[in-house]
Amino acid sequence: MIGGLRFWGSPWQPEYNDWAFNLPRGPAEKWALIPPDTQVLITHGPPRGYGDRSPLGARTGCEDLLRAVHQVSPALHLYGHIHQDGGFWRAGGTSFANVTTWECERLPSVIDIDPATLTIIPVSIPAARRIT
Repeated sequence: MIGGLRFWGSPWQPEYNDWAFNLPRGPAEKWALIPPDTQVLITHGPPRGYGDRSPLGARTGCEDLLRAVHQVSPALHLYGHIHQDGGFWRAGGTSFANVTTWECERLPSVIDIDPATLTIIPVSIPAARRIT
C-alpha cells in the first residue's frame, strides 16, 4: 500500500519478439494472481484494445489481461511496452494509461489520483521551451 492505495505489479507479457519476461500468449495464470482489491495495476504490456497498436497498426495487447482487468476493476491500469500508442482511455470504472515516453520523444505522463474517491485525472504538462 502506498499513500492509502493498493498497488499490484507484474512484468509478464505475452510473447513479443525475444524480449524479457515473455510468456506464451495467454498467460492467464499470471493475471489470476492480481488481488481482487487492487486499485492501481501496473503491468509491462497493455491489455487488448488500449494503447496496444504496434508500429504496423496491429493490436498486440493481451486479451486475458483485459478480462482480468474487467474482473478486478482497478481504478487505474498503468503500462507501457508499445511505444507508438501512448495515451489515456477510460472504460467502465477503469482508467487505462500507456505511459511510454517513446524513446524520450513523448512527454512524461502525469496522473493524479485521489485516494479517498479514486478519481483519476490526467495532468497535461506543457513541453519545455528550449533556450537558445
